[in-house]
Amino acid sequence: MSGVAAPVAAGCREALRSLAPLFAWPGLAGDGEAGHAAELARADSGAARELGLFIKEICRLRLADREMLYTTTFDLAPSCSPYLGVHLFEEDNLARGRLMIGLRSSFVAGGVDPGVELPDHIALVLAFATRYSGEEWPDLVRLILLPALERMERALAHTRNPYRHLVSATRRLALAAAGEGETA
Repeated sequence: MSGVAAPVAAGCREALRSLAPLFAWPGLAGDGEAGHAAELARADSGAARELGLFIKEICRLRLADREMLYTTTFDLAPSCSPYLGVHLFEEDNLARGRLMIGLRSSFVAGGVDPGVELPDHIALVLAFATRYSGEEWPDLVRLILLPALERMERALAHTRNPYRHLVSATRRLALAAAGEGETA
């Protein structure tokens, strides 16, 4: 990675971390956190645009409607599960189990207790983005985060669901954090 690309990638990791609350249950993240995430997303103009659209659309909804949208998007639609391993391994529970053990080990080594949430939940993985080691991060992005986000993005692409913008912004920032960012 070039000397210029390293700070951009680091900024994208921080931006990804700031997106974590937006993938959690609505009401847990305030509009201020969404604004902070939008500020950090400026590392990639396309991600900033997508995140701005997400914020605009999601803020139009009452909290009860946000909760219903979250439930129908992530809890009741397995194609858009917030669990990355579901997108990667489908019915292969053994492979997903190994992924979860590895993620949990990284969290514990980094001093973070994932609590009761499964370790492959996108909000947890993103919240930990700035703590992964320099060795773990590129592999995590290339082998786990990007393939899962691409599947989530395809599942939401032809809908009017505001989360399509959040998933797209997250994928773009993950590409930039890996040093493979898009320019538009």
